Amino acid sequence: MTWDSSKTEYELTKWFTPSKPATNNYVDRGPLDRTIFREFAQQGRQVLVYGPTGAGKTSMVLDNLEKLKTRYQTKSIRVTMTNTTSVESFIAEVAYKLQLTRMVQSVETTETSVNTSAALKIINWVSANLGGQKKQIQQDIREQYTGPDDFTILEEALFKRNTILVVDDMENLTGTADELRVRLAEIAKKMSDDAVNYEQSYAKIVFVGIATTAEQLWHDVESLKSRLATISVPYVNHSRLKKND
Repeated sequence: MTWDSSKTEYELTKWFTPSKPATNNYVDRGPLDRTIFREFAQQGRQVLVYGPTGAGKTSMVLDNLEKLKTRYQTKSIRVTMTNTTSVESFIAEVAYKLQLTRMVQSVETTETSVNTSAALKIINWVSANLGGQKKQIQQDIREQYTGPDDFTILEEALFKRNTILVVDDMENLTGTADELRVRLAEIAKKMSDDAVNYEQSYAKIVFVGIATTAEQLWHDVESLKSRLATISVPYVNHSRLKKND
């Protein structure tokens, strides 16, 4: 389905944005902060915070994540997108920030029906204390996540660790990173569906980008629409802000 960019702002308002887009350059940050925190505190709710560069989107996200941490003992990691980010580099950075080591194991299997051999790929993410000498390294594994797919493992790790993943500067992703954007949309939708299985976890994906980020995510996974809260952060007019102090 092709999305008309001219309808993006209308769709954001109609479906998700708690209030209409600002008609001027000033917005009271108090209500906006409360809106962001309310969406962060909804289990299974995925969030997109969007607006122009320099509007303070990331700062507001991080401030409200600190509030969420105080109330619900959540953790968070932040990955910033660039024009060179790929699926591989994204997974590597996420694993590093979760302090997990990624290991891939190939297991030879035999398909008797056709009498051929194939390799089954098993991916492990482990949390380990490494010690000992160079020639002999001891590993004390505290956590292990195993599965056929990195994003499936990532979802489980986020839920079990009560951790929120902030994906910042989504607008920097280039056409070569389409696969990554699709996978992120898919995991966000899946985390919304699977949240019921993790009653004590507030894990979610928080996207930070511009208005067209929503259009791209909806195009990738249309069913994400009903699961994604979108919040507009416009510029602050500091002169008007002082008058209201």
